[in-house]
Amino acid sequence: MKRWLSLPLCTMAIAPIAISISQPAQAFELVRRFTSSLDASQEVDPSDSTAIGFATLDLLQDNLGNSALKYEVVVTPELNFIPLRDGTAPTEPDDIILFHLHAGAPRGENGELPFPIRELRQDDPSDPNSPYSITSDLDDDLEINITSQRTILRGLLEETKDEFVPTDSFPNFKSVVDELLAVSEGDTSLYWNIHSLGTPTGAIRGQVEVAATPEPTSLLGLLALGVLGFGCAKNKQKHH
Repeated sequence: MKRWLSLPLCTMAIAPIAISISQPAQAFELVRRFTSSLDASQEVDPSDSTAIGFATLDLLQDNLGNSALKYEVVVTPELNFIPLRDGTAPTEPDDIILFHLHAGAPRGENGELPFPIRELRQDDPSDPNSPYSITSDLDDDLEINITSQRTILRGLLEETKDEFVPTDSFPNFKSVVDELLAVSEGDTSLYWNIHSLGTPTGAIRGQVEVAATPEPTSLLGLLALGVLGFGCAKNKQKHH
């Protein structure tokens, strides 16, 4: 009889432990939002690109203290991201070869590179016929969606996945997060840089700054609001 009772009692004793171990971490929550406007004039050596871009960068954290950077970058169609997306050889000046998130520099200066998100480089730069390969693919969540109107790049850089390259000023992911938490308004030292075959130092760049006002979670949402507002205005005109 005692042996028969021992099994359920033991099961009851270990059940709370098993439950606590299996509890998943809380999902990431938004801590702070940052925005950027990208264009050729922000490059240290301004390019002649007519493309522009807009970006959001969200600092996220979970209940275990892990951080992540969720981003969305929307670029006008003058720049061609197909080579960067597919790993095919770039042939035209506007073909994109590098997509980076830099840190450690104000506007007008070059900084360090803790996030070389995706890079397409020639295997042997001394040989013009050498094939191209994707040499950095840091963010396993990166999506590049290309339409005739725009290119949208989305991803999630996570601290727990080592999606980070140490630099002199930023030895770990936390050091980037610390800066983002410390800046209360205006520019941070982070900036986006998108490099093309014709402008390898950068076609368009955009400094990351603290968002001045609450914004839609997605830039596409912002665009949708603009379209909706335009439609409402036309309807008003019709009724008048």
